[in-house]
Amino acid sequence: MDLKLVPSYGEAKAGEEAFLLSGPAQEGTIPFFGYTSRYVSKKDKRFTLGLTVVRCQEGLVPFLDRLLVRFFRLGGKLLWLYIWIASATR
Repeated sequence: MDLKLVPSYGEAKAGEEAFLLSGPAQEGTIPFFGYTSRYVSKKDKRFTLGLTVVRCQEGLVPFLDRLLVRFFRLGGKLLWLYIWIASATR
């Protein structure tokens, strides 16, 4: 699973506030949209199986749960789950 943060510039549009995350300034801005992806690797190739948006009021568990539920509904089997949370310090 990956967490990707996409910078947001300018004023938030109606309805976007619930999806704007904030953190240390990067790429000239503080607000970001976040999404996670679930993928498998096989024979040095990566296949994306699902995406889910990260809402600013959620913690780590709800969006991971949504991805895993979708994965298991597709018949996926989990051998390992690595969670790495990086902290940006400057």
